[in-house]
Amino acid sequence: MKNYFKLILLIFLFSLVFMLSCCKFFEDPKGSAQLLSVYTSEDEYKQESTNYYVRYINGTLKISNTGSIDIYNSTISLSAESSERQYFKTVSFDITLKPGSSIYIPVEFNFDTRLNGKSTEKWKVDSMKIIGEAWK
Repeated sequence: MKNYFKLILLIFLFSLVFMLSCCKFFEDPKGSAQLLSVYTSEDEYKQESTNYYVRYINGTLKISNTGSIDIYNSTISLSAESSERQYFKTVSFDITLKPGSSIYIPVEFNFDTRLNGKSTEKWKVDSMKIIGEAWK
């Protein structure tokens, strides 16, 4: 009977140690995204006798792993506003981030002034924002 109790206690202890060591597998990845150096720019083009512009709002995303397990996929949703309307974009990166590491990725929105009568549309300089984050 004593040996049976010791065996059960030993199995329980090994199970407990195994479950505690596996808790890391059930942890969700944690990260943060930050927008750095947002600016606007434009390119001028000529088509026949008219000039048109492609206007950009550019930024740099800093993506950091703030958790204790690897991040294998980062998905960031962004918005930017012009004088006419709001634009949305979702970007996803399959880059492995180790705990404590960061990456920097350029992002941009653009529109062509030839389309839909956008000749007077301009970007609002500080309008680019992060509106959603997901980590896998």
